[in-house]
Amino acid sequence: NQVADASQPAGVRWERIARHTRARALLASAPDGNVPFGRPLTLKQWQEATHATAASRGGGQPLAHWQPRASGLAHYAGHESDYVYFAVPLRGNFELEAELSTFGWREIETTYAALRFGLIYDRKSYSLWNFERGRPNGVIDPPFDELGDFYRYRLQVKDGQYTAVVNGRQIFSERLPVEPDPWLAFRTWGPYNSEARNVRITGSPEVPDELRLSASANLESWLAEYYGESVGGEQASWEKRGEEIFGRKIAEVGEAIARQSLLQYHRPMFEDGEIDFEFYYQPGEATVAPAIDRLAFLIEPSGVDIHWLTDAQYDRSGLPPDNRATEAANRRGPSALPLKQREWNQVRLALRGDTVTLRLNDAEVYQRVLEPTNQRTFGLYHDAGQTEARVRNVRYRGAWPKSLPPLAEQELAGAEPRAK
Repeated sequence: NQVADASQPAGVRWERIARHTRARALLASAPDGNVPFGRPLTLKQWQEATHATAASRGGGQPLAHWQPRASGLAHYAGHESDYVYFAVPLRGNFELEAELSTFGWREIETTYAALRFGLIYDRKSYSLWNFERGRPNGVIDPPFDELGDFYRYRLQVKDGQYTAVVNGRQIFSERLPVEPDPWLAFRTWGPYNSEARNVRITGSPEVPDELRLSASANLESWLAEYYGESVGGEQASWEKRGEEIFGRKIAEVGEAIARQSLLQYHRPMFEDGEIDFEFYYQPGEATVAPAIDRLAFLIEPSGVDIHWLTDAQYDRSGLPPDNRATEAANRRGPSALPLKQREWNQVRLALRGDTVTLRLNDAEVYQRVLEPTNQRTFGLYHDAGQTEARVRNVRYRGAWPKSLPPLAEQELAGAEPRAK
């Protein structure tokens, strides 16, 4: 049922369709291919996610497919920016070792501390990204000789320093912030058939109990790409202003036109957990709605309504961009919510199983069961044609594992990486 991203040229769209069709055939012919394409990953220590956009969803890009193998994990051409996350947040000193597939639509990259690293096919340069936002490429001098189908990769995090090593050569090193984003992940692009094998994590890392999601000096761990927005530079849609996350009001749009604006934390709430934050409320001027994937909760004095995020110009649902609905059975608390005007208000979004609960200034105000298709990605939403957004003190506490599994129990460890 793939339509392909309508924002791309026709040739690119058809190439993606062909590569996905080929991936389905490759999976079906594999010895372990008797599974539906797009079946959720069944591992406990690794969890899949896609950084989707309105264009990729509205264009009908297919589900991603990650297939566990005896020695690792294979990705078959799927959605867009497809990730698989390690379930334990890590800080302190540790090392990741893995064998990664090389080039020819097989590239796979590592992500840690919101920084994505990957080799480029010319073997004389490497790419650096803050998730989907590129940084200047680095130079490898001298270039690598032929690397074959796989190369050995080691990420070393030691005493606050991030170091990337390829086939025994240090390629890149950078100082980490005091509280680096703790999620380790592999990332590959939707059309790629890629693989990570013999993935081994060792050392003595610290596992935080709580993550301060808005503590960094910028928004490098947040995504604004859903609606093609920006998080830096002049006239940024979202930016960090001191301790606040600030979402801009676009005055020239005019209040009569809905302008959906969304900022998402990069990793979904895979586990049960709670996200606390404060938002400034001024009627008609400043507000924000917590969102879980496409579902946004509009907090107003009269109660909580819901808004379904559409796919903007790529949308095929028929919902207007200013849609809202009242689900009276899901409302909780008093008929007039304890929403303080021209002040900071406290919100807690709690997820237990498939049930999400909202509390406003210590009062429960909403509870709802999520649809099975909900991707559980936490976001901040506002209509930028009507209001600005001001948020601070975003904190996440989750029921993630509290220690690094021993090497013998790691699901993708496989054999000792081969020397080269």
